[in-house]
Amino acid sequence: CPTAQMLVLFGPYARGDWVEAAPTHDRVTSEYASQFDILVVPRSAGTAENAGLWRKVEKQIRQFPGRTRTNLLVASLETVNEAIVARSVLFNDIKAEGILLYQSGRPKLANTRRISPGDRRRQAKADFEQWFASAGEFYASGKSNLTKRKFALAASDLYQAVEHLYTAIGLVFTGFVPQTHDLDRLAQRAASYEPAVLSAFPQETD
Repeated sequence: CPTAQMLVLFGPYARGDWVEAAPTHDRVTSEYASQFDILVVPRSAGTAENAGLWRKVEKQIRQFPGRTRTNLLVASLETVNEAIVARSVLFNDIKAEGILLYQSGRPKLANTRRISPGDRRRQAKADFEQWFASAGEFYASGKSNLTKRKFALAASDLYQAVEHLYTAIGLVFTGFVPQTHDLDRLAQRAASYEPAVLSAFPQETD
């Protein structure tokens, strides 16, 4: 693989506890179905930050047959190791439970770090308070701009509100969120921790 130095399957398909949900009546279901979660560690930090490249890769992946969605988590080796050392639940779980699919050379991951329940709870509480509060501020601003018929500003504010809510969920459950503003990707990632978000933000129609 000319771009990646490591591919790791993680999440429910690595643990063996995946779930499936089929579409009903020719419509997209709002139930949660497990995804193939794959950590991609590119050969360079610059490649990891190339959002356009990874959008193209994900678009190509979606053209493959099959109903199971594939979600890529792209991060440089430095970012992964910093997250492990910082006691990120997500990356420590990936190292402990993930299945190595591909490796080029010898990329070395940091040693896993024990995270006490007390420390995790305190960090999750702080993350929730910060991001849920900021989501509320964007929501209030969006409602105000909607009342004033400033529709472009209202749409932007509400977009930010939803993004911050998804960020809150990701940080509370794992201490990490991918560097993306794509609400669909954030929704699927959040739903892997709490499927009820798909009922809160249904996606049956455009």
